[in-house]
Amino acid sequence: MRKGTSQKGTKYENFVANNFRLMKYTVHQVKQNRRRIRGRFINIGEDILGADIIAKKKGRRTVWIQVTTGYQLKKKADTFLKFDCWTHLYDRLIVILAIEGEASLKWKTYELSSETNEFKGTDNWWLIPDIKSHNLKHI
Repeated sequence: MRKGTSQKGTKYENFVANNFRLMKYTVHQVKQNRRRIRGRFINIGEDILGADIIAKKKGRRTVWIQVTTGYQLKKKADTFLKFDCWTHLYDRLIVILAIEGEASLKWKTYELSSETNEFKGTDNWWLIPDIKSHNLKHI
Protein backbone atom coordinates (compact mmCIF):
# COMPACT_ATOMS: atom_id res chain seq x y z
CA MET A 1 0.00 0.00 0.00
CA ARG A 2 1.31 3.45 -0.96
CA LYS A 3 1.70 5.98 1.82
CA GLY A 4 -0.15 9.27 1.47
CA THR A 5 1.67 12.60 1.69
CA SER A 6 0.16 13.31 5.11
CA GLN A 7 1.57 10.05 6.46
CA LYS A 8 4.97 10.79 4.90
CA GLY A 9 4.92 14.36 6.19
CA THR A 10 4.25 13.16 9.73
CA LYS A 11 7.16 10.71 9.46
CA TYR A 12 9.51 13.51 8.36
CA GLU A 13 8.22 15.87 11.06
CA ASN A 14 8.90 13.20 13.69
CA PHE A 15 12.42 12.71 12.33
CA VAL A 16 13.22 16.45 12.49
CA ALA A 17 11.63 16.83 15.96
CA ASN A 18 13.62 13.87 17.31
CA ASN A 19 16.86 15.38 16.01
CA PHE A 20 16.11 18.61 17.88
CA ARG A 21 15.41 16.56 21.00
CA LEU A 22 18.83 14.91 20.56
CA MET A 23 20.31 18.42 20.55
CA LYS A 24 18.64 19.00 23.96
CA TYR A 25 15.86 21.26 22.71
CA THR A 26 12.42 21.19 24.30
CA VAL A 27 10.12 20.36 21.39
CA HIS A 28 6.40 20.85 20.83
CA GLN A 29 4.90 19.15 17.82
CA VAL A 30 1.49 19.66 16.24
CA LYS A 31 -0.56 16.50 16.59
CA GLN A 32 -2.61 15.16 13.70
CA ASN A 33 -6.28 14.34 14.22
CA ARG A 34 -7.88 11.75 11.98
CA ARG A 35 -11.28 12.87 10.68
CA ARG A 36 -13.82 11.35 8.34
CA ILE A 37 -14.96 13.79 5.65
CA ARG A 38 -17.23 12.74 2.77
CA GLY A 39 -16.54 9.07 3.37
CA ARG A 40 -12.74 9.45 3.45
CA PHE A 41 -10.38 9.65 6.40
CA ILE A 42 -7.96 12.57 6.38
CA ASN A 43 -5.43 13.89 8.88
CA ILE A 44 -5.97 17.42 10.11
CA GLY A 45 -3.28 19.26 12.03
CA GLU A 46 -3.59 22.74 13.48
CA ASP A 47 -0.28 24.50 12.86
CA ILE A 48 0.82 27.03 15.46
CA LEU A 49 1.51 30.34 13.70
CA GLY A 50 2.34 28.31 10.59
CA ALA A 51 4.74 25.90 12.31
CA ASP A 52 4.58 22.11 12.69
CA ILE A 53 7.37 22.07 15.27
CA ILE A 54 8.49 24.58 17.88
CA ALA A 55 11.90 24.01 19.46
CA LYS A 56 13.30 25.95 22.42
CA LYS A 57 16.61 25.77 24.24
CA LYS A 58 17.73 28.03 27.09
CA GLY A 59 19.76 30.96 25.80
CA ARG A 60 18.77 30.33 22.17
CA ARG A 61 16.14 31.81 19.89
CA THR A 62 12.88 29.89 19.53
CA VAL A 63 12.98 27.80 16.35
CA TRP A 64 9.70 27.65 14.40
CA ILE A 65 9.83 24.83 11.86
CA GLN A 66 7.58 23.87 8.96
CA VAL A 67 8.37 20.47 7.38
CA THR A 68 6.82 19.70 4.02
CA THR A 69 7.11 17.20 1.21
CA GLY A 70 7.77 18.45 -2.29
CA TYR A 71 8.42 21.95 -3.54
CA GLN A 72 5.99 24.05 -1.50
CA LEU A 73 8.46 26.66 -0.22
CA LYS A 74 6.51 29.75 -1.36
CA LYS A 75 3.23 28.47 0.11
CA LYS A 76 4.83 27.56 3.45
CA ALA A 77 6.86 30.79 3.61
CA ASP A 78 3.71 32.84 2.95
CA THR A 79 1.96 30.99 5.78
CA PHE A 80 4.71 32.05 8.20
CA LEU A 81 4.88 35.62 6.93
CA LYS A 82 1.14 36.29 7.18
CA PHE A 83 1.69 36.50 10.95
CA ASP A 84 3.29 39.83 11.81
CA CYS A 85 4.75 38.76 15.14
CA TRP A 86 8.31 37.60 14.31
CA THR A 87 11.39 39.21 15.80
CA HIS A 88 14.77 38.04 14.49
CA LEU A 89 16.24 38.67 17.91
CA TYR A 90 14.01 35.99 19.46
CA ASP A 91 12.75 33.77 16.61
CA ARG A 92 14.20 31.60 13.83
CA LEU A 93 11.81 30.58 11.06
CA ILE A 94 12.83 27.51 9.09
CA VAL A 95 11.13 25.61 6.27
CA ILE A 96 12.48 22.13 5.59
CA LEU A 97 11.60 20.45 2.31
CA ALA A 98 11.77 16.65 2.20
CA ILE A 99 11.93 15.80 -1.49
CA GLU A 100 11.64 12.17 -2.47
CA GLY A 101 13.46 11.02 -5.57
CA GLU A 102 13.47 7.60 -7.17
CA ALA A 103 16.44 6.37 -5.17
CA SER A 104 16.92 8.85 -2.36
CA LEU A 105 15.46 11.55 -0.18
CA LYS A 106 16.84 15.10 -0.34
CA TRP A 107 16.47 17.64 2.45
CA LYS A 108 16.53 21.34 1.65
CA THR A 109 16.45 23.91 4.42
CA TYR A 110 15.42 27.56 4.14
CA GLU A 111 15.70 30.16 6.87
CA LEU A 112 14.14 33.60 7.09
CA SER A 113 16.87 36.17 6.47
CA SER A 114 16.98 39.12 8.85
CA GLU A 115 18.37 41.40 6.11
CA THR A 116 15.86 40.74 3.34
CA ASN A 117 12.93 39.20 5.23
CA GLU A 118 12.86 36.42 2.62
CA PHE A 119 13.57 32.72 2.98
CA LYS A 120 17.08 31.84 1.82
CA GLY A 121 18.45 28.39 1.15
CA THR A 122 20.98 27.28 3.72
CA ASP A 123 23.43 24.44 4.07
CA ASN A 124 22.86 24.20 7.82
CA TRP A 125 22.89 20.44 8.12
CA TRP A 126 23.07 20.94 11.90
CA LEU A 127 19.30 20.84 11.68
CA ILE A 128 19.60 17.13 11.01
CA PRO A 129 23.00 16.24 12.50
CA ASP A 130 23.59 12.85 10.90
CA ILE A 131 21.80 13.57 7.65
CA LYS A 132 24.65 12.51 5.36
CA SER A 133 25.28 9.18 7.07
CA HIS A 134 21.65 8.36 7.89
CA ASN A 135 19.87 5.89 5.66
CA LEU A 136 16.81 8.01 5.01
CA LYS A 137 14.82 5.18 3.47
CA HIS A 138 14.48 3.71 6.96
CA ILE A 139 13.05 6.71 8.79
